Amino acid sequence: MTHRPDDLGWTELARYLAGEMNPAERAAFERAIREDPPHNELLDQARVLWRESGRLRQSFDADRGLARIQERTGRRSGGWPADSPLERARQPIGPDRAIWVRRSAAAAALLGAAAAATLVVTRDKPEKAVPAPLSWTETTTRRGQRSELRLHDGTRVILGVESRLRHPDRFGPGVREVRVEGDAYFEVQADSVRPFIVQVGDVTVRDLGTAFTVSNRPPAPLEVVVAEGVVAFRRASIPGDSMILRRAELGRLTASGRLEKEHRVDLSVYLGWTEGRLVFADTPLRSVVPALARWYNVEVRLADSSIGARPLTASFDNEPIGQVLDLIASSLQVRYEPRGSVISIYR
Repeated sequence: MTHRPDDLGWTELARYLAGEMNPAERAAFERAIREDPPHNELLDQARVLWRESGRLRQSFDADRGLARIQERTGRRSGGWPADSPLERARQPIGPDRAIWVRRSAAAAALLGAAAAATLVVTRDKPEKAVPAPLSWTETTTRRGQRSELRLHDGTRVILGVESRLRHPDRFGPGVREVRVEGDAYFEVQADSVRPFIVQVGDVTVRDLGTAFTVSNRPPAPLEVVVAEGVVAFRRASIPGDSMILRRAELGRLTASGRLEKEHRVDLSVYLGWTEGRLVFADTPLRSVVPALARWYNVEVRLADSSIGARPLTASFDNEPIGQVLDLIASSLQVRYEPRGSVISIYR
């Protein structure tokens, strides 16, 4: 199956969203979409529109809306292809038409109607004024401190220790965009009109109705873990470099600039900090040390680099730092020495 930028394959899209494809067709469709960045982006939006379309009760101008969709998706003007379900839906349906064709046409028409309703204002309403520039707020945490807040749209955010979140005081009519340094957990308030985006450099984490964490601590890899729902994880600077993450999947931007995915990760390892627990699973000691320093607001140093690769598996729930270090020392056969305000770990 080959798609051109001006040929979305609306019948196939409708059958895909309606669940009418067999497994082989579905796999081929998803593979073709992944290979085409503009269509991959549109499919993300289409899933949300499809899910929300049943709740729409407002009036809308379908022709104008479909024209906007054509413009946004890069389609040429001049209407829809003759074999598209939207075009077929305008034609009389004869008794010899196949049932699945009518179902797919109705499904695609519903998708187009939902998109029109969310993208345009009806002809009998005046255009809205250009919104004022957004005013941004910065929320920060120190070492040993976490914070919970609600954004203007109702999205819940838990900000990890020594982290920073930049967000508008009020979201505008377009996308809801925030920026993160450190660790943040999001439970996003659903909004079919305004996607929720976490921007980290040229990486975009686009929410499709989910709960997820973002860990942005250079030089460590940028990581996104999905607790519920679906997230689109992509690099803006490299067209087509993207992936879709679902529950218990991890997306990672490596030091070499590649996107990697892990399946069926242990969510307790990546979400434990949101509940006040510090969890490690085969974590190299060199990565444990800075996490302890941030969590307990102490200076911890690895005095011998040769032990940095030793893996630690443990869970701590508000234990004092001395007790935590005792357990690490006995587990990894190391010793620690406090010297002034610094704790050093040796062989």
